[in-house]
Amino acid sequence: MADIFQKLFIVGTMTACLLLDYGLYALVLINAVAGLLCIIFKLVCIKRYTKQTVAWSYSSKTELKSLASYSGWVTVIALAQRCIFNLAPTILGITSGTVSIAILGIAMTIEGYCFTFANALNGIFLPKVMRILIKEDGNILPLMIRVGRIQLLVIAFIIIGFICFGNQFIYLWVGEDFKASYICAVLLIIPSLFHLPQTIGSEAIYAQNKVKQLAIVFVVMAICNIIGAFILSPSLGALGICISICFVYLIRTIGFDLILWKQIKINICDFFRSSFGSLLPSLLGIVLIGFIIAYLIHPGTWFKLIIDIILFAIVYWGALYVFGMNSEEKNLIMTPFRRFLRFCK
Repeated sequence: MADIFQKLFIVGTMTACLLLDYGLYALVLINAVAGLLCIIFKLVCIKRYTKQTVAWSYSSKTELKSLASYSGWVTVIALAQRCIFNLAPTILGITSGTVSIAILGIAMTIEGYCFTFANALNGIFLPKVMRILIKEDGNILPLMIRVGRIQLLVIAFIIIGFICFGNQFIYLWVGEDFKASYICAVLLIIPSLFHLPQTIGSEAIYAQNKVKQLAIVFVVMAICNIIGAFILSPSLGALGICISICFVYLIRTIGFDLILWKQIKINICDFFRSSFGSLLPSLLGIVLIGFIIAYLIHPGTWFKLIIDIILFAIVYWGALYVFGMNSEEKNLIMTPFRRFLRFCK
């Protein structure tokens, strides 16, 4: 909630500042204030809803050494991730030009919002993963499949929806001049369909302190992206950068799965078979229906686009409820409706 609020706060306040003709300093200040408010909110939640306190006098050289090693590799992962998007505009500035930077900026913004909403469950299962690995049988595959299927339902809804209606959305949002941002954004968000449903596997890697192996994967990803970007961007501009990022993100997912298979001993084939296998036919059919909806109605205004998206949402969740979801997932969908009906009575 804090992360989503931060994004919405930034969008809302930046829009107001731009309409009121405020300058660059105001926009930078908004980012700083939003980040600070997010941190304060999280600290208040920790103090109010948990029993955690700070032991200022505690000291342990062994734990400090372990923490330094762990934090060091986590920092390497963070820096490698930064190399993907932070260096992309610089590379485009060297090899292409400002137009390509603007096109990439639109695509990166869309990717950022898709990632924020699709990654909402990230981090909340770490305690449960730790408990399974330490106190229980150590088999996290059932939990990984259960959570992965739910995340896949949400992520596929966002990605398929953008694939079907994103072209019109970008046209209405920024105009015809930025139509190339559509295919760029699609390339950036497609890898998330395969990576984000594996949240539990990511938690297991951190819980078992396999961050060094993960850091190596991310460093290879960053290096390959820099090389690919310099090769593709001179002739393809922003599209070349996005092709490179899409390719290295798929490499990251493959490396990630190898760590889960070799180091954590998770049967990753069973995971994909149980999560993607049963949902993929329905998802492919929904993609076709989504394109038919977009083609037949072909929205030219925001109102028509919203109607299209609502119709797509009904088709998406209805089709998956009938053909894709298991009984537990159906119950998860219907529980809020049952509570609402009981409340109305």
